[in-house]
Amino acid sequence: MTTPIIERMNRTPLPRHLTLVAGNSFHFKVLGLGVDRKHVVFKASTTSVKIAVISANPHNREQTLRLDTQSVVRAREHATLSAYLATRPTHKATADIELTIEPRLELSLAGTESNILASMLIVENITPGQRNFSSVDQALTSMQWMRWVLLNRLRLGPAHFGAPKSSTTLTDLIKAPNQVKGFARYPSIEPGQKIVLDDVLKIANDSSDKNFETYRKYVQNAIDVAKGHKLGSDPCPTGLYAWRTSGRASPGPNFVLYESRGGQDFYTLTNSFLKDPLQRARD
Repeated sequence: MTTPIIERMNRTPLPRHLTLVAGNSFHFKVLGLGVDRKHVVFKASTTSVKIAVISANPHNREQTLRLDTQSVVRAREHATLSAYLATRPTHKATADIELTIEPRLELSLAGTESNILASMLIVENITPGQRNFSSVDQALTSMQWMRWVLLNRLRLGPAHFGAPKSSTTLTDLIKAPNQVKGFARYPSIEPGQKIVLDDVLKIANDSSDKNFETYRKYVQNAIDVAKGHKLGSDPCPTGLYAWRTSGRASPGPNFVLYESRGGQDFYTLTNSFLKDPLQRARD
């Protein structure tokens, strides 16, 4: 007696624990028939997931199906996906697949500080799809350190870093000239940065993508840092004041490389500048 094999569309085995996201459509294949020589029938234990049969030719041992998750899911839900014999609807043909249904990951409303900060953290860091991406944990640390850079600039005085003296919030600083590329006209974001942001959010909400889980953790970390849930701490005794993509030139003569994280070089300031930030104005 054989058991039907359940696979992803790329022919890799479907895991026994599958995560779906609100609004997702997830295609999969079933190879083989039940012991009654008919295609097995799938049922989900939740109304949040509908099952559509795409192709199930009775003369073909293979069938293709699709899981459609409802567009709005308020909270995480757990369910099962079960396969039954067509002629014996209470007799299971394969082991159950555990389902986790997640709400869509979305940023705060445009125009809020948590939105601009999360957007900036997502596009300024090395994203999971880039060759130099190291790990989700490294990216989280980099996000936390970026936030500390901005806070430290506000505290020391934004004018020392080319931003208007009137800048009093993280939003003011991110939008200021020569601070963060692509955000000067926020809530409108420059095309290059907008493409990155949209692509990352799309994959973070598409459980059919092989890198889905990594992207989802990456976006969730950006949201949590922006909302103050994962602040971390400033690791530098003299404070962090700048970052550059690793390998790029220093921001200037008053900056000293502190350490690299997640593909970013982080800088503090020289002791002489910290003791007298106005020295450049007198030189």
